[in-house]
Amino acid sequence: MRYWLSRGHPMRDLSFDEILTLIEDAFDANVAPKRLVRNNDNKMHLMFKADAKGYAVVNEMVMALSQRFDPELCDTSDLQHIAKIIGTRKIEGKASAVGITAKNSSTTASDTLAAGTYQFTSASGERFTFTVDVDRPFSASESKVYYALSQDAGAFRVTSMAYASVSRADGESIPSNFTFSCADNLGYLGRDEETDLEFRRRLISSSDRDDIINEIETAIKSIPGVYECNCVFNALNTQATYDSIELGPKELLVIITGVATDELASAVASRCHYATHMVNAQQVVYYDSPLYVNERYPVYFKYHDTVDYTMTVAYSYDSSKIKQAQAEIELGAILDKLRGQNTHVDKVTEKDVYDLLGNSGIVSVSILNVDLAIGGTPVSYVPVPKTRLPNLTGVVFLATDENGA
Repeated sequence: MRYWLSRGHPMRDLSFDEILTLIEDAFDANVAPKRLVRNNDNKMHLMFKADAKGYAVVNEMVMALSQRFDPELCDTSDLQHIAKIIGTRKIEGKASAVGITAKNSSTTASDTLAAGTYQFTSASGERFTFTVDVDRPFSASESKVYYALSQDAGAFRVTSMAYASVSRADGESIPSNFTFSCADNLGYLGRDEETDLEFRRRLISSSDRDDIINEIETAIKSIPGVYECNCVFNALNTQATYDSIELGPKELLVIITGVATDELASAVASRCHYATHMVNAQQVVYYDSPLYVNERYPVYFKYHDTVDYTMTVAYSYDSSKIKQAQAEIELGAILDKLRGQNTHVDKVTEKDVYDLLGNSGIVSVSILNVDLAIGGTPVSYVPVPKTRLPNLTGVVFLATDENGA
């Protein structure tokens, strides 16, 4: 029994009877050809029963603890405890955002957009709101973009509109000189909260979650209005180049997709004090503290660029059950998920596309082949550095009718 417990044998969920049998079988092997009499009149049997009871209690404790801190097997209530221990958190749901341009349409007179909360309702009925913190004067023909967030978490698509109906939440009127328009928000679609299953998979698959840089990324991703964040840290004492960006020694590059606020600066400053790399002097937020020069710690960031790619999808269909045009409309709708992505992946592979289309459930359509290309040059996969997001810009369909029509 001691050998079974101490020599690297994996613990198993054993009952008291199973443990007692193991102990007494081991004893029988040592005294063979004699054999232990297994009844309660035998004091040796009673002693082994007591030992087995103790081992059973230890075994139950070990099995319970081993599962409690195993993301794959633990109870849902223990997931958050595991996340705290290893320095991560469950990713919260994200609201969708849309850029709304406010413009003073007068070509001769200035006007003021009063402080307050403004709202816009999309065609799907989702309400978006943005706040003007202080009265904002606009000169003649001046315009400014405000980012409005959806009331609910999730992906709420808004297409560009030359005229958007915007009102004040308090019901007060807006000066008639102001007109509003909105841009397509494909790159600013929100998402639902990470499910327990998704969280478990991320905990199991992630290998760098205990790194401080990863903690910063996770903290920034949790900020409302930030859809993706990647950080690149130059740990060397010399300059280093990443995706054509020269990083100084011990310098941190912060890359985001979304709306930057001072919460981003707080997420960085509360975890490290590395100098952040400046790509654009206008892309900066501040953490206010008397401990810093000028009582402000600047956190520079840059927005994600894109890796644009195209694909050719060869498929077969049964023309007696679905028309070619309808098949390509449905396939294209699925591939729209790859256009204007706001989440980072290290690479896009042909298998990713197969899996996406293969689970589409489109009747009588089978995917035959997928080819990827960057700038017209065929590639086996699309590499995506942390400074960029993948962006599908074009799809060519090659159809084969199974009926030969």
